[in-house]
Amino acid sequence: MNDGRELRAERYLDKGTSVVVVVGGVEFTISKQQIVEIRRLDVGTSASAETAVDSDPSIYQDIAAGFAISAPGPDWRIERQPSQPLVRVEMINDDLGARLGVRVFPASEDVTQFLEVSEENAEAWAKKISLELKAIYGRTLKASASVVEFQGVNVYQFDYRTNALGTKTSYRTVELRFFQDNLVFILDARAQAKKFDDAMFEKLRWAQQTFSRLGGLIFTPRTYVDRALGYQVHIASGPWSLDLSLFDAAHPVRFILPEADEANVAVGLELRSGE
Repeated sequence: MNDGRELRAERYLDKGTSVVVVVGGVEFTISKQQIVEIRRLDVGTSASAETAVDSDPSIYQDIAAGFAISAPGPDWRIERQPSQPLVRVEMINDDLGARLGVRVFPASEDVTQFLEVSEENAEAWAKKISLELKAIYGRTLKASASVVEFQGVNVYQFDYRTNALGTKTSYRTVELRFFQDNLVFILDARAQAKKFDDAMFEKLRWAQQTFSRLGGLIFTPRTYVDRALGYQVHIASGPWSLDLSLFDAAHPVRFILPEADEANVAVGLELRSGE
């Protein structure tokens, strides 16, 4: 922008004297007089990169961006080919007015300053996000910042509220942001503010926790996939549930009968060295 700001749009449409852009799922128009340069950041397309785990369609894999993630539940639909190029996948629950998205883009100079995860950098990045929100909504929207543990490492968490343009509907968004392989990953969970209670937060955080770089582990309540060792275990039916308490390295996964109580009935996988 001609005032020095950089706006990251998920898609845009040239209208001659203006462009229509979509940021965070919201569409708005910017005059070309305000724009210095338009650059396209290409990290591959979902349409050509995505493949599914056949035994469990609730798992989404993106080969180009190198990750997989699971839907929060069977009542969530997976948009495997979203229209916004920076949004790799969206999982949507229309009844709850909720969505979980994964955005991926190259780590440019304006964000690599936040590579070292710290409370100070979290506050600095939050100010930058607040400016981006102001550019979209035309008013100051403060993003709160914190550093949280995610899959054993510290990552950024940003929490903010917005209103859908032209409506009074308020949405709360909780983002996790982190760097991997010179890419920025944003796992953003959004729902109507009045429905974003503790139960909703736990459901969305569970789905965020299933995020995995390919080569690691992917799981849902019925499926366990280890890309590094090249196998998967899937329970097609019945009352069995996946036990993720990895009880030792030789027995990495098992399915249990919850109602068995002390009987500890289980079906598991045993790994042995050699042929």
